[in-house]
Amino acid sequence: MTYGGHFSKTAKKAINRFYEHADTRTLTQLQELVGEVFLAEGKAADKLWSKAGDLLTKAGVPPAKSAPVVEARNAKAFAELVADALKRK
Repeated sequence: MTYGGHFSKTAKKAINRFYEHADTRTLTQLQELVGEVFLAEGKAADKLWSKAGDLLTKAGVPPAKSAPVVEARNAKAFAELVADALKRK
């Protein structure tokens, strides 16, 4: 017997909503990351740019568009990519 099959109706609805809004959470994370990237320096910036590339891919931005921006660490272009992703939603 597995644990996963014993969720109440309310819990199942909450779980379903969580997964339905995954794209919204990703876009929100990207919006927050724009500001952090502008301010970050050193190793923290390396980590944030790596995260930015992952989130852009997860948000459906083609790697052909996101990779050059992340590699060049162009914060302004990154903000424009995020704005475009928000418009497409």
